Amino acid sequence: MSVATCPVCGTGFSARSDAVYCCSACRQKAHRARTAGRIAELSERAKQSFGPALTKRNTAASTQRVQDVVHRSRELCLTAAERMQQAATIHERCRMDRLVSRAASGGTAAALPIHPTERALWRGN
Repeated sequence: MSVATCPVCGTGFSARSDAVYCCSACRQKAHRARTAGRIAELSERAKQSFGPALTKRNTAASTQRVQDVVHRSRELCLTAAERMQQAATIHERCRMDRLVSRAASGGTAAALPIHPTERALWRGN
């Protein structure tokens, strides 16, 4: 075993011959410092390369895309509500037709069609 000095805290320690740090806390601290340095360097390069104008343009474009998506989502919700209302109206009309037919024929509702013959005008019909 050799005596080495920890590069983070500066204490001397004896451990395996390939040990660099005295403990796992110092090893983690060194890792975090290296990572923070790399991130700072990349951020600085990005600022120098792209500049603030490009960042503002990208932000404006992203904001516009989000607003477009929200608008489309609201349109789809309104369309879905209208279709549900149409389906409920058709279902109620068919139910009333079955009741009237059953009363007129004196028969049971089981002999009458259950599914409505009229369908709402949806994009796929």
